[in-house]
Amino acid sequence: LTEIQQFSNKIGMNFNDSGISPEPKIYITCHLGFCKAAMSVLILNGISKIALIVDENTYNKQAKSILEINDHFCGMFQVTNYLKVINVEKANTVIEISQLIKQGYSLYAFLDGNSGYKGVYNKEKTIEVKFLSDTIHSRTGLAKIAYFTKTPIVPFITYYSEDKLHPHVHFFEEIKIDHKVDINDFADKAIRNIYSHFEIFIRKYPNQWEAWFYLHKYLSNEVLLSKDKTIDILKIEKKDIVDNKFAVFKIDENSYMLDRLNYIVYPIDDQQFTLLKTE
Repeated sequence: LTEIQQFSNKIGMNFNDSGISPEPKIYITCHLGFCKAAMSVLILNGISKIALIVDENTYNKQAKSILEINDHFCGMFQVTNYLKVINVEKANTVIEISQLIKQGYSLYAFLDGNSGYKGVYNKEKTIEVKFLSDTIHSRTGLAKIAYFTKTPIVPFITYYSEDKLHPHVHFFEEIKIDHKVDINDFADKAIRNIYSHFEIFIRKYPNQWEAWFYLHKYLSNEVLLSKDKTIDILKIEKKDIVDNKFAVFKIDENSYMLDRLNYIVYPIDDQQFTLLKTE
C-alpha cells in the first residue's frame, strides 16, 4: 500500500493540466512507460466509470485479473470506480461501446494496440500513417466512435524520466468533434494528429515502448513482401527464441520471422514457421 501511495503521489506531481472531468471522454494512449497503470490517474481524479478497450487475447487471458486489481486498488484508496473490459474484436462492439458512453462511461484505449473487428491483421478499414520513418496501417474506429457519439478525444502519454525514478503523465490538447467535416475526414485527421504526438515521446524514450515487439503487424503486405532477404534458420539457437530475439507471425497465408534486434522481417515457409513456433 505504501509503495502504491508513493507511486501515485509521484504521478500526481508530474502531470500537466489535463482537463480531466467526469463527463465521458475517449482517453487514448500508447504502450509507453507505465501506460497500463495510468488508469489510476483517471480514477484518483474522479473518473468513476471506465470502459477499457482490449484485444481478444488480452480479454480472454487478463480480463478477470484486471477487474480484480481494479477492485483491490479502489478498496485501498477508498474510491469508487465501475470498470468494464471490452473485447474490441467481437461483432457489434461499436454498439456496446456507444451505449456505455451514453451511460456515462469514459473509454480507455491504446491506439498502438490497433485491434478491432476481425483482429489486428485485418487492414480493410485502416489508413496509412507516416510513423517512425515508415508507413503503418492504423485503425480509425476510436475516432469514428468519438464523432458518432459526440465525445471528445483526450490523447495522453506516460513515461519515466531518464533516471527511471519519476513517472510522468502528459495530456495533449483535447480533440473536439468537428461536424463541419465528414466522419472519415475527421477520423483521418484525428488519428494522424495523435500518432504525431506519440512519435515525439517514443523517439525520446524508445526503450520504454512495448510496441516494438509487435509493430510489424501494422506494416503493409507490400512492405513485408518487398523484403528480399533470407536467413539460415538452422543457425538460430533455441536460446534466441526463448530470449525473444526472434518472433514468427502470419499475415493471411504468408509466414514471416522478425529479427527483433535488427528489426528485419524475413519471409519463411510453412515448415520453418511450424518449427520456430514449436520452439
